[in-house]
Amino acid sequence: LSPFPEAWFVLFGEGVKPSTAEMYRRLDQSDYPRPSIEKAVQTLAQRDISAFFAEADNSFSVLWQKTKVEDPLRASGAKAVMLSGSGPMRFAVFTDKSTAQTTLTLLRNCHIPAFLTQCTAQAILFS
Repeated sequence: LSPFPEAWFVLFGEGVKPSTAEMYRRLDQSDYPRPSIEKAVQTLAQRDISAFFAEADNSFSVLWQKTKVEDPLRASGAKAVMLSGSGPMRFAVFTDKSTAQTTLTLLRNCHIPAFLTQCTAQAILFS
């Protein structure tokens, strides 16, 4: 795969989820999105973060309601806000470190657990 473009991820959690086994049971009973891996890989080769996350949907997203901070995160410059794994953790993607750090502070000031990570060509670094 092509290296991921430089990006900052703000991981945050809102809500409590049932066990992962329960989440898979619920997913099996739903009409969930099936993203195209081929299209996601093509957008990654083009180094287009917004297009990549538009193609790389999370199938579990149909089981979760939008959180109160998703729209404000997008308005603040997040290229994407997505569910991580089977939830409830989510992440917002930024191409600007300063905006990501400001977002991290705002979430924490709202008592929302949040962490900042940096994507590199070879790994994701937690800071």
